[in-house]
Amino acid sequence: MEQKIHNWLTEISNEGNLPEDCQAIYIGLFENETGDYMLHFLGSTEFDPEDDDWACENENDFLPKIRYLESGVSNEIDWKSFQDEVVSIIKTLKSEKNLVLSQVKNIAVGFDSGDLEYIWKCLTKRCTGRGQAVPVSFIIIF
Repeated sequence: MEQKIHNWLTEISNEGNLPEDCQAIYIGLFENETGDYMLHFLGSTEFDPEDDDWACENENDFLPKIRYLESGVSNEIDWKSFQDEVVSIIKTLKSEKNLVLSQVKNIAVGFDSGDLEYIWKCLTKRCTGRGQAVPVSFIIIF
């Protein structure tokens, strides 16, 4: 599945249309009508670290031509296991400079009906330019 996701993100990256003011990327997960898991891509110009509604589509968001990816994975696999695998793959691909993932500071993955799992997250409400984003594993909550 890693190669499939890599190819999908490469195609999105090659579009070259990600707005400069894009604040975050959401890789949404859902089940299609046949019971297979799918992924979808959203680039958001809004981000609020305290409100996950930024991941809901609005008129200023970037929606690539190849927005959806069929994973080829059936819902016979537990949803959490599928999400964990996608998170692991996205974490690995984040470091590839030629992929769209390297162009934003906030990246989250999750099922549309559930909570977001952050891979990278800004520490401030409005993170623009090269602000301070950290891998979520470095965020300490008191």
